[in-house]
Amino acid sequence: MMMLLYMVFTLFISSSSGMAVLTMPIFGSLAVIVGVPGKEIVNAYLFGMGIMSLITPTGIMLPSLDIASVSVKAWLRFVYPLMIMLIIVSMAFLVVGVF
Repeated sequence: MMMLLYMVFTLFISSSSGMAVLTMPIFGSLAVIVGVPGKEIVNAYLFGMGIMSLITPTGIMLPSLDIASVSVKAWLRFVYPLMIMLIIVSMAFLVVGVF
């Protein structure tokens, strides 16, 4: 669930360090309360940010697509199956890491 929250937060906060400063104190405290290891909080953060970097229109994605003459629609059609696979694998790693 935390990875999905980080994926949503990535749409609004493009800076990875800024998001860490804003969310880690809250999620870290909640993780201690419910008994989730701290490393899994960081993994959820990294997985969520990494997956969303494939489609977030900040940074270098749009200029790169323009240089390669690839439309955003074609890119999204290409990357969605990859994103689904990455989400499933990341969730599996997070579940294994917690237990």
